[in-house]
Amino acid sequence: MKTMNRILTIALLVASVAALAGCASTPKAEAKAEDLHTYTLSNGIPVYIMKNDVNRVQALSIVVKGGAAAQPSRFAGLESATMNMICRGSEAYDYDTLQFIGYQYSSGIGFDSDRLYSTYSMSCIDYYLDDLLPVYLDVFMNPAMKEDQYELVMTDMVASMQQTLNDPWSLMQYRSIQTMYTDTSLNTNIGLTEESANFVTLDAIKENYQSMMNADRLAIVAVGNFDEKALVASFDSALGTLPANGFTPVSVEPLKMPAGIPEALVETHDSAAGTAYMAEIFVTPAAATPEYMNYAVATDVFAEILFNVVREKHGDCYSIGMTGAGNAKAPVGLMYVYRATDIENIYDDIQEAKAILAAGNVISDKDENGDYILIPLAERLEGYKNSYINSSFENQVTNADVAAKIIGGLINYDNPLYYTSALSRIRAVTEEGVIDAFNTYYVNGDTFWYIVTGPDVEPAFAGFAAN
Repeated sequence: MKTMNRILTIALLVASVAALAGCASTPKAEAKAEDLHTYTLSNGIPVYIMKNDVNRVQALSIVVKGGAAAQPSRFAGLESATMNMICRGSEAYDYDTLQFIGYQYSSGIGFDSDRLYSTYSMSCIDYYLDDLLPVYLDVFMNPAMKEDQYELVMTDMVASMQQTLNDPWSLMQYRSIQTMYTDTSLNTNIGLTEESANFVTLDAIKENYQSMMNADRLAIVAVGNFDEKALVASFDSALGTLPANGFTPVSVEPLKMPAGIPEALVETHDSAAGTAYMAEIFVTPAAATPEYMNYAVATDVFAEILFNVVREKHGDCYSIGMTGAGNAKAPVGLMYVYRATDIENIYDDIQEAKAILAAGNVISDKDENGDYILIPLAERLEGYKNSYINSSFENQVTNADVAAKIIGGLINYDNPLYYTSALSRIRAVTEEGVIDAFNTYYVNGDTFWYIVTGPDVEPAFAGFAAN
């Protein structure tokens, strides 16, 4: 899915090191199907190597299928904690040693966790790969799982959970996704919850790690200019004897609006005094559907209209926009409002913005009276498509970015090259498709609001959004 607006960042616990994201100026690799080479370790673990000799940075990821959704909700955060503990070192390379190696070699080992998978990754310059690969593999295969490191991991995770619950903006986002995924296979949290903090013990982490050491749960993705035979041999030596114990991925069904949900759910928070943090929430097309790109472009178009009408014209809030969140197979749409102040008028002003795109128009300029001049979407569509293309391909700048795209394709579509179809799919977007997707999924679709506001403002939301 499209990366979220810089203001809207759903609070996920993600641990990484600076080197994994510190190569933004690296030239982009041109993805070609013939550049993706597939191998298989002795025990069936697939290895995907994307050749890129444009730069000297090499990215490696071991993918662990399962993710947070594979755990009961009372163990929310267990997968993330397990990956974090792996990255805390082995008997041969403790945490301080890993930190020193990262500094010495300008490299990094880190992890990410999601609902359906986790990754253990390394990024380094090709010159140092022979020195660093044994370290990377030893840490994954022989994590120390020390009590002192566990205490540090849990302290960080509890702090992250508390930060989410104590910040009304983050809390609104968290509750929105949590509410939409109720009674689905994705009804979980990637980080800790208040309930799960007592269940994510060191023993539980060790047991979960052992369940990960299953060839049927693993895949390897590498992007860079490698000696491929030597790389595969190294992985085979380290991972090739792991048993294949079988694995059934979590099944993700198309998302539906929760039954019986009211039009507005309002939660109070003292830190939101005098304002409100809001989202209108709805089901959007899954990323693999034909409607998705039309809807995605509609999201960008409408975000611009919202800002012009609700923020600039009426001054109802500090910021406003539209974005997506959640899993690509069951994505959630959010029309979000950051720090709303004019509670009385903001709903009607959003409807004013909504009506512009629903009728097939966009804002061109203002006339001499300060009123907006509207023009058909068709006159600006190519510009919006080009903007979306640019933002999409900004996420493929580094080899680590390309590896993440390949991993997303493997997990969500069973196709490591799925991301390469994005350009043709965006180019195929039409005016009729954008307007139809916008009206179908948002204007005429079922929605509800999640609002976090101060106790002093809560009475103003009585009957909010009622038809």
